[in-house]
Amino acid sequence: MENLTISIDKHADWDIEACAELMPVDGFFDDPDKESAIKDALDNGNQWAWCSVIVTCRFGALIAQSILPGVSCKDETDFKLSNPDLYLNMKNECLEGIAQDIIWIVDHIKEALHGYINKIHK
Repeated sequence: MENLTISIDKHADWDIEACAELMPVDGFFDDPDKESAIKDALDNGNQWAWCSVIVTCRFGALIAQSILPGVSCKDETDFKLSNPDLYLNMKNECLEGIAQDIIWIVDHIKEALHGYINKIHK
């Protein structure tokens, strides 16, 4: 499946976005100063200060997403650079999802074709 995911990645469209985090920041961190700084950043319009990050992979009509809640960073670049393993894991989760969808589709096409060929050869 690794070759399939590599091929998908080369031809996929990727998006990353910060969505409002539903979990309150209050009590999430042991450091009240950090919580205060996050609240201030949110008040100033920085949605990356406390968010859920959503990575989306589009490959033709197939779409896969990976969601990571409870993220605090400056912006998209900061998230990618500060959390390269997390970002890579999110992308890999999407690629695995798309690959599994493709395998499912191919298996069902094969099954349908096999049934059709058996029908016309009887």
